[in-house]
Amino acid sequence: RAPATPADIAAGIPGRLSSIDTTSVNFGSSRTSGLDLSVSALFQTRLGDFSPSLSATWVEEYRAADVPGAPISDRVGIANINGTIPEWRGTAMLSWSKRWMGLMASARYTSSYDDATTASERTGRAIPSQTLLDLQATVDLAGLPGQRARWLKGLTMRVGARNLLDEGPSYAEIGGTLGFDSSQGDLLQRFLYASVTARF
Repeated sequence: RAPATPADIAAGIPGRLSSIDTTSVNFGSSRTSGLDLSVSALFQTRLGDFSPSLSATWVEEYRAADVPGAPISDRVGIANINGTIPEWRGTAMLSWSKRWMGLMASARYTSSYDDATTASERTGRAIPSQTLLDLQATVDLAGLPGQRARWLKGLTMRVGARNLLDEGPSYAEIGGTLGFDSSQGDLLQRFLYASVTARF
């Protein structure tokens, strides 16, 4: 605050605000254990290059107290207003490329977990597991057959879809008036996109 003016002193108030410190404070505590797994391969064939991959995360324990003095709770497999921690998450991906084009398909998996109230009390119902499919195509515009335009050099076009099958989030009491767990679900659902990238 700035020094109090005579008018401030007469009114019994401090000086005017001159700045606000919004620095994040890490005052909670957490303890977690688990396992990250990842495997990938590359197969070069006459039909193109195929690259399958699989990654997964298993969380054995995630015990946290978000503020000092709060009870420590294990958040694995139960909905939490501060962010749900599913026991399993994984992504399987397959990409293919040949000369000027490529395709990539992936499946994102989240295991089921118990629903809870905003007071962290189990409701007795489970949020089902979910698998979302994504698809993307990439084209090197300069590499198109018969294409000789110099200005296309370094231009790559991508088109794709996230959540291709338009899967919606399941109902969850933890979401309150939202009706779904915003840390795991997304009301946007299917999302189509296109982009052109230039490299020079």
